[in-house]
Amino acid sequence: MNKLNAEALTKMSPKLTKLCGEYLTSDEKSYIFPLLVEWAGSEDKAVNWFLDEKIPSCGNITALELCESKQTDLLIRFIHHIELGGFS
Repeated sequence: MNKLNAEALTKMSPKLTKLCGEYLTSDEKSYIFPLLVEWAGSEDKAVNWFLDEKIPSCGNITALELCESKQTDLLIRFIHHIELGGFS
């Protein structure tokens, strides 16, 4: 797991931090933010994914909706699954 401190995360991914930082722990942010930005190609695209892309294996809701419904553990498991080469 890639560990970044809160200040580095905010500088690296200010839009993601603003969007969903309140729902995730520092460890969770340091794990998923770099992956999402890398996979999406930019922070803006990662934000769009977080807001708009429905995740079939997570009840067909968005990553933000998972966070808002206090299901961040499900989001983290999904991201980890994809990181290991799984399908959504």
